[in-house]
Amino acid sequence: MTRGSKDDAAGSSGRTDYPEMAASEDAFERLKAAAGSAQYERAHKPYAPLREGESIPSMQKLWAHAMRRYGRYQGYAWVGVIVTGALAFGLASATREDSSWRGEKEGRGG
Repeated sequence: MTRGSKDDAAGSSGRTDYPEMAASEDAFERLKAAAGSAQYERAHKPYAPLREGESIPSMQKLWAHAMRRYGRYQGYAWVGVIVTGALAFGLASATREDSSWRGEKEGRGG
């Protein structure tokens, strides 16, 4: 089903990524009858009971999992910092004005 199809324009009940536009009286009634956020939260609780034999992980286990999974990105970040610093230093030294040349120039003119 495409976005501009006749079914979408008629207000089909299918879920899409686009918000519903209330263009008729029945569309307004459907929007008014929609469950509020508190009702939705009660129906879809994020803290479901744990399965049999499963326990809540400790902070040590959570940190170990995070370091295994995301530790390499920390390495990439430090390499990026070092490369950026080296690049800035290199460009600063390459574009530095030669002070001895500047002194000769001022000496001749004065």
